[in-house]
Amino acid sequence: MGRALGGQNKLTDAEKSLREALAIFREYYTPEHHSIQGVCYELKLVLEAKGDRAGLEALAREQAEQEIRPDSPGYHA
Repeated sequence: MGRALGGQNKLTDAEKSLREALAIFREYYTPEHHSIQGVCYELKLVLEAKGDRAGLEALAREQAEQEIRPDSPGYHA
């Protein structure tokens, strides 16, 4: 849905849809899962198209935080 809305240049709606999908996927998958990676990529494209630098920085921080969680498979103490 988010990708389709982005393709129609409905960027605000696309961002909302992608953020909802990301929240759901994060409940079920690890940060490395292709579904999360794909949604993050699409969300990044939407934020870039909107010129939302703060949103891009926040997304990068969220991704970094998710990757270093102790319960994440990529975590190394």
